[in-house]
Amino acid sequence: MQTGTLSCARRLALAALACLCFFQPAYAKTDLDSGWEYRWGDSPVNSAGLPEWVSGDDPSQWNAIGFPSNPPDRQGRDQVWYRVNLPDVPWREPALYIYSVDLIVQVWLDGQQIYQYGEFDEDGKGRFEGWPWHSMSLPDEFQGKDIYFRIFSNYTDIGLWGEVAIMEESELTLYILQNSLKALVIAGFCALIAILSVVFSLLQARKKTFASLALFGISSAILLVAESQARQLIWNAPLAWDYLAAGSYFMVPVAMALLLEQWFEDQRPWLINLVWKVHLGYFIGALGLAALGVVNLSSTFPVFDALLLATLTTITILVARRFRQLAVQQQVILLAYGLFCTLLVLDMAVAHGYLPWWRVPVSLGALAFSLSVVVIALIHFARTQESLQELNLSLEQQVAERTARAESLARREQARARLLTFENEKTRVLNDVIAELQDCISLNQTFPVLAQTLPDLCSPMKGALYQRIEEGAAYRLLNRWGYAGELPAPKRLETPDGPPQNSDILAGNPGSADASALEDEQASNGKLCLWVNIQSATEGSVPVALLFVEVPAEILENESQFGAGPLLP
Repeated sequence: MQTGTLSCARRLALAALACLCFFQPAYAKTDLDSGWEYRWGDSPVNSAGLPEWVSGDDPSQWNAIGFPSNPPDRQGRDQVWYRVNLPDVPWREPALYIYSVDLIVQVWLDGQQIYQYGEFDEDGKGRFEGWPWHSMSLPDEFQGKDIYFRIFSNYTDIGLWGEVAIMEESELTLYILQNSLKALVIAGFCALIAILSVVFSLLQARKKTFASLALFGISSAILLVAESQARQLIWNAPLAWDYLAAGSYFMVPVAMALLLEQWFEDQRPWLINLVWKVHLGYFIGALGLAALGVVNLSSTFPVFDALLLATLTTITILVARRFRQLAVQQQVILLAYGLFCTLLVLDMAVAHGYLPWWRVPVSLGALAFSLSVVVIALIHFARTQESLQELNLSLEQQVAERTARAESLARREQARARLLTFENEKTRVLNDVIAELQDCISLNQTFPVLAQTLPDLCSPMKGALYQRIEEGAAYRLLNRWGYAGELPAPKRLETPDGPPQNSDILAGNPGSADASALEDEQASNGKLCLWVNIQSATEGSVPVALLFVEVPAEILENESQFGAGPLLP
């Protein structure tokens, strides 16, 4: 039951998230976009300690302005007052919402201070304390009354910025979340890309490329979170968030220049190398001076914006000349980065008043960049898997071939070892035969010796030994071995036309009665006829005996390099 409840809760949470992302419910609010007036300087204080200008006794000193930001004829002044008449609209829990203020502000209504952000000194001045959004509850019966804003700013802008509206206080948090949710989701996606890039930088060979992508991803993620309005709901520390926003903003060109330096390393891109070093130096110097109180953090943004414009122009010219030389994946990443930088430039133009205020979707540029990295990574992963599969098949084939070669070599080595042993044994037997033959006095004494010793000498071959009689007209059987259970051999071979050809391969049974038939049938069953000759002074070389041997079938079928030759000494 508890599992079902949790599952249901998850579905409801996802449904609510989808509603916030896609349906974007409309919130009732009244924009204060007309009827504004301004007055340069700071109000004197009366005997009661209240600013005299909040009484509205001198309307001629107030000048009309379309929106309470950057009045004309500033001439270096850093103090200004704004006022507007609140509309007569009924609300249950009214709250005044302001997107941002440059730089610190006091709000007065009906002679009472109802809000303050920042510390004003005796001269009505103060220090930058961040750019949060502001919300203040309005008292009952505020309708039709003038509300006053006391502003100090030594920044390039002075006054309110973005939206100024009245809305229900209970709906303000949801309104902030709705406007920030897209940026937060994309920031999480960028952070995931950064983490994966860090992992790949530890595992892959191209560590610098992945490290640059990780730096860009984490910078984009921090920038999106730090510039979203939801940051105050996460941690209500506006100045700290602005330091994070500045640091991540300043690091974006560093990350991209490092990435381009890896792609153009064969062309020695000294200009790109200079770009990331300059921006890294600015990152360290600007944040360091701001942290030490030498400069306001707010004053570092205009300088960086000018530097970023120069950098983007330089990089654009450099990349455009070599764009076609890059791989398709690199071109896609550059196009996504170009979209991201275009949105940053538009946001910069809005921030400096060159374009009317609107919410520039910088997060979409970061999303495009992250998606391009993900798509390229997936394509690369798929190709890597295909290559690994092909490599595995190739390795398996090579292993099989090498295993077969190793087994063949092992078999050959074993055969060679057996052959050496066999040859040694044959040599021993042959020496014994020679010794016995040397002890013989006459030729007739040698035949019994040969008949007795040849079976051992010719083993494992079958064979038969015939002695010459009747002056070569016939040969008689002396011994036969290896044919147990087979038909008996003829006792006598008639050779009126001479003995069979020496070393013939015969098709018939060795010792067939018709020697001429044996001589006519040549062939392939491994049967050999070998002459045993003596040298006669009158007749020359005379075959006094015939040795028939039969090579075993397994030796004939074996394609060993040693063959059947070593069977005979």
